[in-house]
Amino acid sequence: MFVALYEFQVRSGCEADFEIAWQSVTDMIFDLRGSWGSRLHTTEAPGVYVAYAQWPSAEAFDELETPVSPGLVAKIEHMRAMTDSIRLVYRMTVCEDRLQTSDGRSIGR
Repeated sequence: MFVALYEFQVRSGCEADFEIAWQSVTDMIFDLRGSWGSRLHTTEAPGVYVAYAQWPSAEAFDELETPVSPGLVAKIEHMRAMTDSIRLVYRMTVCEDRLQTSDGRSIGR
């Protein structure tokens, strides 16, 4: 499993619209590119969001660089317009996965 960790600096006043745009982009990447989904987090810093996206492999993630849909490109550009920066912070390979629900069901394994 492969994970990409992103940091977004969202322009003041654009937070709610950014969250909606991020959801739309993430759903489209899931549908069209084979990601395993993503989570978006707020931080204690105003306007700073962190997201991590899971992929079956680094190769599958790298294929994201090849545009597959003008609609996806447009959605990404719309989301980008609400940010001062989008940074890929880390490319990570999962070496151990212990995420589970409160009742002990495995999330990641």
